[in-house]
Amino acid sequence: MKITRVSDVVWRLEKEDKMNVPGYVFATEKMMGAIREGKTLEQLKNVASLPGIVKHALAMPDAHQGYGFPIGGVAAFDAETGIVSPGGVGYDINCLHPNSKILTEFGYYKNIADFENNFSFLVQTNGTVLLQGSGSINLKTGAETKQTTNFMYKEYGGNLYTIKTYAGETQLTEDHPIITPNGKILPEELKEGDQILVYPFEGVPYEPFDKPELENKLAIYAKLIGYITGDGTITKSDNKIRAIFFGKKNDLEKIQSDITRLGYHSHLTTRTRNHKINRKEFVSTISELHVYSHEFVNKLIKLGAPVGNKTETTFGIPRWIQKAPIWIKRLYLAGFFGAEMSKPKTSSKTGFYMPNISMNKISSLESNARVFLLEIAELLSEFGIKIYKVSKVERIKNKVRLRLEIASDEENLIRLYSKIGFEYNESRMNLGLIAVLYMQMKKQNKTPRAPLSIPSFNQFAEEQLNIYKLFGAFISPIISITKTQYKGKVYDFTVSDIHRFVSDGNVVSNCGVRLVTTPLKKDEVRPRIKELADKLF
Repeated sequence: MKITRVSDVVWRLEKEDKMNVPGYVFATEKMMGAIREGKTLEQLKNVASLPGIVKHALAMPDAHQGYGFPIGGVAAFDAETGIVSPGGVGYDINCLHPNSKILTEFGYYKNIADFENNFSFLVQTNGTVLLQGSGSINLKTGAETKQTTNFMYKEYGGNLYTIKTYAGETQLTEDHPIITPNGKILPEELKEGDQILVYPFEGVPYEPFDKPELENKLAIYAKLIGYITGDGTITKSDNKIRAIFFGKKNDLEKIQSDITRLGYHSHLTTRTRNHKINRKEFVSTISELHVYSHEFVNKLIKLGAPVGNKTETTFGIPRWIQKAPIWIKRLYLAGFFGAEMSKPKTSSKTGFYMPNISMNKISSLESNARVFLLEIAELLSEFGIKIYKVSKVERIKNKVRLRLEIASDEENLIRLYSKIGFEYNESRMNLGLIAVLYMQMKKQNKTPRAPLSIPSFNQFAEEQLNIYKLFGAFISPIISITKTQYKGKVYDFTVSDIHRFVSDGNVVSNCGVRLVTTPLKKDEVRPRIKELADKLF
């Protein structure tokens, strides 16, 4: 094709072959070099050949290869003789295999096809069925949780790519871009070793709750009770009653958000104090979340939260938790672990310590402490997680300390951190997920010199945490990428704001651009373009 440079930043594709109008590209010489490498210019030429196109086809400075119509491409068409191009308005359905496991905010997953019952039919057009959500389904996007607004599916026949990483294995259609540290890239342009964004939390399968209308609230209560059993207190005196949660400010803010969702007010305080112990001086910052609502605190008590000084109180895992679906049990355990379990750490360059939970009781309640820790062990066994032992660590005056230790073989730790993890403790949750990636990396590098060829866990964790700060997810190299033929239904979501979600441990993009038709005429719109653009933004 013939390209003429019009100015420093404008290039013209001359009319040739079936082009009805010329094409223009707005780009510096350096940008133009990158634009020439793909199929962007060829696609711009195709746009210029469409019926009814007016004046010219344009490509903006961010232009890159799209799906027939270049991303960053602009064209206008005559209302009578022209067309409406799905590629031009950006409507695509980047789809996943029906068995793709999608991670929700409560740590359970469902196959993507099974989410259809959570949405209501909206419209069917051009073979795609679009459904609308009620706002009850929130998906994990990595660091954040976002609401789904739409669900869609269509019949598909074509290439299906299977991309395997240290975090999992995702099956998607050929038009589904993968999110990488360098932006979204189509599967056909990826190769083994390329890095993509991942979130290696597997979670547990969804099971219906016997009270579906209450399950979201009970899920939140399960987390809160688990956490306050470890790092909080419920106090009663005269007619006053309150619940206090202790922790880091950013973690308490998540607890506060959940309490707000339940319909109650809470008060977060942060204090910085100077301390002097054994002639050593240091400064510490303490955060507390106070809830004074009698209704809320009594609800916690009714659901099994311990009251008063826990070292002097008998308590166990609430019976309703023990009988609940496994994803509710996970929330209770993860809340408790967020408060009480030791953080993932190594005893050598690559070998991990046993995670442990300690519990202090007055001597007369030693048996209660042992029973509670054995109840924790019994719940863990439902997730396939083995404990090493429950033992007495020490006795100080009239108190005793017991400890539950979890077996440190790596398959056991992978199950612990990828199926249960930590709630209300972002730091430990992240270290646990990084540990999963690290142990999976070690499994893939089983050679006699593997311990020498891989970084230490601490070095690996530092690099992954830097990635997390930038992208709200972690990274993994692609272990394998395969292409097969597939015929059948494929599915996708629209997720608000961040437009991505987690499928089988990998972070995938979603469908998020709409075409809207209105009865408005050009002369009605033109005087208000700025206001309209602001509103759309």
